[in-house]
Amino acid sequence: MLYVVGEVRGVTQLDDIVYVVCAGSSIIKTFTGTLSPLADIHVKGMNDPSDIVVSRDDRQLYVADQYTCIWRVSVDDQSSYVKWLPTESSADRFDVYTLSVTSRRLLVTSRDPPRLLEYGTTDKRLLRVVKMPG
Repeated sequence: MLYVVGEVRGVTQLDDIVYVVCAGSSIIKTFTGTLSPLADIHVKGMNDPSDIVVSRDDRQLYVADQYTCIWRVSVDDQSSYVKWLPTESSADRFDVYTLSVTSRRLLVTSRDPPRLLEYGTTDKRLLRVVKMPG
């Protein structure tokens, strides 16, 4: 019997590998396409993931660490990860909540302030901000 302990916050799949993040965990669980467990990916410093997506173009996982940052994790070298995008700078702040990825673009939703942000996955450049109704 297969089970995941904890509140599942996000699931994504690339090829025949399924990636799962749970609330309050620094681990990305991995499974085969038939849901047999594989080795866990430990992301030191990740605290409370709220979502996970994968880019087929650059073979990177993007994990929203609720309200604080976005991690980028290589699917080919799982020990290679980086706090890719902090959510606070001297000029701006947002609470990262959910993610979506398209070709070379990462969409990020923020609850506070409510908006949608679009970033380039290759350069982290903020491309567009759409203010959302409260």
